[in-house]
Amino acid sequence: MSGQVCGVPACQRPRASKGYCRMHAERVRRNGHPELIGRPRRPMADRLWEKVDRSAGPDGCWPFTGRLHEGYGQVRTGVGGEPTIGAHRAAFLLANPEVVPPETVDHLCHDPSECRGGSSCPHRSCCNPAHLAAATVAENCSPDRMWTARRSDRCAAGHEWDEANTRWWTNAKGQERRICSACDRRRAREGKAS
Repeated sequence: MSGQVCGVPACQRPRASKGYCRMHAERVRRNGHPELIGRPRRPMADRLWEKVDRSAGPDGCWPFTGRLHEGYGQVRTGVGGEPTIGAHRAAFLLANPEVVPPETVDHLCHDPSECRGGSSCPHRSCCNPAHLAAATVAENCSPDRMWTARRSDRCAAGHEWDEANTRWWTNAKGQERRICSACDRRRAREGKAS
């Protein structure tokens, strides 16, 4: 067998199996062709939407049923340097191809009166484009979640945001935070009791 080389024209490795060197024979076994390095990927849209449960209808949340990281769906892009992207971000970009990719994508369906957020938040996996909007990092990651609270007429405990029950506080960074006076009084009572 000496002197026989791989059947791929540019390869000078010794022939091992089925007319190819070990590397190209393995590529034939995995991918069906000696020069295909990775498995051929289906379009990202196909891979995304097959893992999204759209049974809630056009107005409901569409949870991602595939791999989650800290509550967010993850889908492979198939592009080097960025192997995965948030499923909600992919859904937003696929639904809005004319939009310049935003810093972050906000879940409009998240309501702080229903959910405290965090990795157990069911809204993080929502991929319904009607529930997604472009947002800046400051809007999406602000500690007081003002961008969400502005859409709500009640605090997380259910107290109404009105003039009598709302107090504003500014932190050292100059960020304003809305504080529920009823919740603040409850916390003060609980602090005195302990």
